[in-house]
Amino acid sequence: MAGQDFLTTQEAAAYLGRSKAGMYQLANRGRVPYTRPAGGKCYFRRADLDAFLSSGYHPSSAETAAQADARLNGEVSK
Repeated sequence: MAGQDFLTTQEAAAYLGRSKAGMYQLANRGRVPYTRPAGGKCYFRRADLDAFLSSGYHPSSAETAAQADARLNGEVSK
């Protein structure tokens, strides 16, 4: 695992503000990828945890209104 930023279950739990049991639930439900080399401990890539955090992003009311205005005016919005 050299060269990649892997976290233990305890470190990943602290990074996401969850318990170790909560991390195992996320992993078992397929919400967060993990690796278990040779059937040992679980490890999580920091980039995968960041992607998980970003997946819960909800735009503000102002952002939603701006996107709606752009669509109504025929503008392309990302």
